Amino acid sequence: MRSASIRRADHRSGARVYDSVKKRYVVRSTKETSRLDAAEVAEEIVADYKSKQNTSHALTKDRSFEHYARLQSNATKVQKRGAQNKYAFSDEYKILFRPEDGVVAYFGKHDVGKINSGMVRDDLTFLDSRRDKPLASGTKAKQCMMIGKVLMYALKDGVIDIIPAMPKQRTKDAPRVSFTWGQYKKLITTARKIAAAGETKVRGVLIEPQHLQMWEFMVHSFMRPAVSELFALRHCDVVERGTL
Repeated sequence: MRSASIRRADHRSGARVYDSVKKRYVVRSTKETSRLDAAEVAEEIVADYKSKQNTSHALTKDRSFEHYARLQSNATKVQKRGAQNKYAFSDEYKILFRPEDGVVAYFGKHDVGKINSGMVRDDLTFLDSRRDKPLASGTKAKQCMMIGKVLMYALKDGVIDIIPAMPKQRTKDAPRVSFTWGQYKKLITTARKIAAAGETKVRGVLIEPQHLQMWEFMVHSFMRPAVSELFALRHCDVVERGTL
């Protein structure tokens, strides 16, 4: 933003401010007849005008972060259609478009070519300031991942030449709780007795031999009890060795 220039018109002075974002001059009246007083008011007008402008904002919508966020989101929606993990798209959508503190809420109006590592770091600091406890490192990493995905879309369109480095997040190794071999043997032995008796229910479901078989299958196949893994299996997925 350039400093103001003073012009006199109809016995009144005005401040002409150059807006580097709009690439044109903006004229504001100082409402002063004295040139000295007008000069002081003009400087105040420049300071106030500059504080309300953000040179990092896009001049046109097709260069804005929000524009590319929606393009990327629509492309992901098509790719994930029919995927086993039905939550993949919705999780990414929430990170991008969550009201108030989603990525688009912070970077939406920014020019994709002007976003740098410092701005991403400021976004993470802003998110922490809105909470009693700072975001977990894993959550911050997901924020950075989605910012990178959107900028990658802009890179492929040739709008930007490089993607800024994302702030590194320190992660703590927290392995899942697991059974010892002795505990596992006790689980299977006890479950076998319960299934044979056919009298025990857990949350209204009668424990049967098929449950025992499922637990053993999970342990020996390293398959998680998730929608995208165990519950995605069908009878056609199970074959005998040597039949293919």
